[in-house]
Amino acid sequence: MPKGMQPIYTQRLTSTGTITFNNIPQTYTSLLLIGSARSAYASGFADAYVYFQDGAGTSNYSSTAQNGNSSTVSSYRYTNSGTANMFGMNGSAHTANAFTSFKVSFPNYRDGQFKQMIGESVMENDGSAIVCQNSGLWRSVAPIRQINMTVANAFVAGSVFTLYGITRA
Repeated sequence: MPKGMQPIYTQRLTSTGTITFNNIPQTYTSLLLIGSARSAYASGFADAYVYFQDGAGTSNYSSTAQNGNSSTVSSYRYTNSGTANMFGMNGSAHTANAFTSFKVSFPNYRDGQFKQMIGESVMENDGSAIVCQNSGLWRSVAPIRQINMTVANAFVAGSVFTLYGITRA
């Protein structure tokens, strides 16, 4: 297998929906999810959530988020949740056609330890920007074989997600 970063799957939504990556190969060291997305949520910015093959609602997830713009910083924490909050994104009430750029890292996704996640995103609305940094934990020693992503009112058409496998150089 080539060393470095290799694309595994890409999904581009043609209608509103959620994202699932099934049958993730167990041959890489880490995973990286990169994309551009927008939510159909009309009441403001929306949070994107991740859960794995154990299903949403299992209370095996914790996450912490920090959000900031040029004048305000906020943070929050979820414990014993059914999903992990991994990045924030624009909703339908924000600048038309402005999609959020994001990335979520899944280091050591197949080892026998609890799984960490690190998310980053940048949202733009009428010339101002919000930067989000998130961390998450899946309290399971099982390897990640499936990644599911949800957001309030679904991701909109045109959202694109690419999952990469990373191998040590």
